Amino acid sequence: MEKSWAKVLEKRKKVLLLHPQQRKALFEILAGRKDLKERNFQKKRFGKACEIRKCFLHLHPAKHGKFIERLEEELRE
Repeated sequence: MEKSWAKVLEKRKKVLLLHPQQRKALFEILAGRKDLKERNFQKKRFGKACEIRKCFLHLHPAKHGKFIERLEEELRE
């Protein structure tokens, strides 16, 4: 545990020594990686949902919106 914290502190010191523009670029790269992980997670989740439903149309926003509208109309009647 102590070694991992030591490594983190060493990396932090190195980052702080960078020029401000380089530091900003590094943080943007890291933020981009986080966005990619989130996007990949969304793709996997959507793919699993499609496998469960066996059809893309069940999850398609336009189709889903019409379904909700029909339900609302049925409830009004």
